This record gives sequence, C-alpha cells and structure tokens, in this order.
Amino acid sequence: MTAQLVGERLLNYEIKSFLRSETFYDYYLAEHLLFDRKVLIKTLNAAHLQNVEAKEKLRREIHNLRFTHPQSKVLYDFIETPENSYLVLEYLEDKLNLEQYIIQNGTLTEEKMLRLFRQILDILGSAHQIGIIHPALNPKNIIIEGNQVKIVGFENPNYQDKNYQSPEEIQKGTRNEQSNIFSLGKIGIFMLFGITELPKKHAINPKIYEALAVATEKNPKERFSTCAEFATALSEEISVEEVEIKHAFTNLPVIILGVLLAILAFMLYDIIDETDERGSLVYNLYDQARIKKIRDSVRNARRQEFIRDSIRIAQNRAENLQKIHVHKVKPGETLKEIAEKYNMSVSHLKQLNSFTEKTALKVDAGLRVVIRDYHKVLDGEELGQIAQKYGISKFDIIRANDIEDELKDVYPGADLIIPIKK
Repeated sequence: MTAQLVGERLLNYEIKSFLRSETFYDYYLAEHLLFDRKVLIKTLNAAHLQNVEAKEKLRREIHNLRFTHPQSKVLYDFIETPENSYLVLEYLEDKLNLEQYIIQNGTLTEEKMLRLFRQILDILGSAHQIGIIHPALNPKNIIIEGNQVKIVGFENPNYQDKNYQSPEEIQKGTRNEQSNIFSLGKIGIFMLFGITELPKKHAINPKIYEALAVATEKNPKERFSTCAEFATALSEEISVEEVEIKHAFTNLPVIILGVLLAILAFMLYDIIDETDERGSLVYNLYDQARIKKIRDSVRNARRQEFIRDSIRIAQNRAENLQKIHVHKVKPGETLKEIAEKYNMSVSHLKQLNSFTEKTALKVDAGLRVVIRDYHKVLDGEELGQIAQKYGISKFDIIRANDIEDELKDVYPGADLIIPIKK
C-alpha cells in the first residue's frame, strides 16, 4: 500500500480524500463502510516510511489518546501493516474551534462562558488525574458544538501558541498542571474579551475577573493547584443564576412598570367583579365557577413551572452547572461512602477539601461536595420523573438525600439534591 491512499481500503475504512501533510505524516478523510462514520487517518508520509523515530512517535501518541473522556477526541483504532502504521481518529475537522467561533460570533457573555468553561475544566481535570498534561492548550484545540465542547490535541503539540503558554513553559519547557491552568486562564480571558491579557477596565463580574487573575499569575505557586480548585472558585464565587439576575436588573424599569400595570388590572377586575355581584363585598364561598377558575389558574401556573424546568434541563443548563453543597459528616461515615453518595471520586473529594495524609474525618464537620443542582419538587411529581429529567437513576437521588420513605420525604416544595452523573 502506497502513501497515496485515496480510493483504497484499510480494513473496513475507505479512504475518501487527502487532507494535508506535515513533516512526517499525512492526514486523510475516510469512512467506515459499515457504520457510515467519518474518521481521520494519520499515517507516515512516503518520505518517512522507514523513519524509525517517526514511527515510534506515532505509537507514543496512543499513550495520551487512551484518555477516554466523552468530550475528548476518540481513538477508534491503531492499524499496523508491513508497509505503514495508521492512527484512526474521530473526525472533527469540519467543526468550529473556539478561535473560529469567537471570530464569527464575537466574545461570549458571562453566562455562555461559564457554561463552556466549566466543561473545559472538567475535561482537563479528568486528564490530570491520570497523569496526562495537554501539550498545546489554546482555543484552536477546543471544539465548539452548540453548548458542548470537545478538547483535542492531547496526542501531540500541534497548534502551540505562545500567547497561551505559561512563563515556565516558554522559558524552561516545564509542562504540568499549573502550566495548563495558566493556559486555561488565558483561554477564559479570550472567551470574554477576545484578547489574552486581562484589561484594567472591564464590565464583567469582579469575581470572575479575580479567578482569571489567579489562574494567570506568573508564579505557578500562586495559581490554583488543580482544575477542581479553579472550578470550585467559579462555583462558589458566581453562578449562572447570579449572572442572569445581574442582567435582569438592566430591565428593572420595564419590570416595575409591568408589576404596576398588573396591580392596576387586578384592581379594575375587582371593581368590575364587585359591580357584577351587585355591590356585595363578600364572595360566595360555595361559588363553584369561582373555585374552578382558581383551581385552573393554579394548575396552569404549575404546568408552566414544569415546562420551564424541563426546558432548562433539556438545554443542559443544569447539567453543565455544578454547585458546591456542604455535607455534614455522620458518625461512622467514611470518605469513600461520602464520595459514593454524591457520585464523586475519593481523590476529587480530598482535593475539594484540601485533605492531607494527616487530615482526620470528624463527626459533624462540613465537607464540600460537588452536586449538579437542587430541585424543588412540584405537585404530583414523582421521584422517577425527576430522575428521568436529569438523566440519572432514581437510586442516585434516594442515596444523595437519605430518602427512607418516598411518600413521606418527597413532597411538593421539598428541595432535593441532584448529584452529578457517574
């Protein structure tokens, strides 16, 4: 098989077109014949088929591609033949990266930035936990698909950009969690301002500004030590709800006018209604028409609340927003049991609470845990329906809330903890 692969088959993959060439490698677009799936194939180019170093470098890329977060680039296969070696990867080259997205759509609102940025922190935090450091973290290696992100480039340092590299990486080649966090801070700045330096004059929430400033400190020791710390700072300091409230106040005059008009309409309705009742100020408590009208109004309000809640969850607003909940340690509880209760790992729980080897778990102590949301139970809403809304199991909610009697503990108005997904 030659390096010019267009039109040929590689096992179940048919090579459709040549994409580009780099120093040692060629890239092709191919399709899986059975699954109708587009893939990217990376292989040695004709000039380096016998280059042992290039071939070994291709194999080494598999080490970082073993990272299997749902929002990272997928390695489908590694194929070796007597002629060549081939990496078969998820094809994302027709998707917008973050840099292209900002150029086309402009900088992001605080709400949009927080939704996407928390996903980025989660992906990188998961990679760091298994010892994988991203070699070239910048907007070109972040793919945007609606309200979701994917991070690519774990396998090689393509698209390196000094504007996003930490001082120690530029000067000494040091690459670790802190250097990645510096790059993340720069990416956050770019998402909000379209530049990589924090401006002195700004209109964003000062708490977000402060978190980005900490992440981009020149001294690595002064930055967040982990992605979890960075995420916790954002979760504690500002939530999407806080941003929405902030923007709501820009329409405060309109809101006040609307409230006054509603009160006026209600007063007029009462006057007209009283006239119809021949001047009587006392309502007939047994007026079935009036009772039905009130009940219908209540049902409609509840229905609207249910619809709004469902839309919010369907748009991933609840899924992408993590909140900090304080868990009170009970007698006999272990870290493992607490972590399992909220679908967290023990290591994440320790990081979140700055545990050391000497830290002892004390009864009644407050431990910070990550949850997905709080859910207020609606009238007639069952636990199974709530679990289905959030894409988790009924047992997850029962365990997180210590529910013993569903009929007794799950009632209209009750606040339930919604744990993060496993």
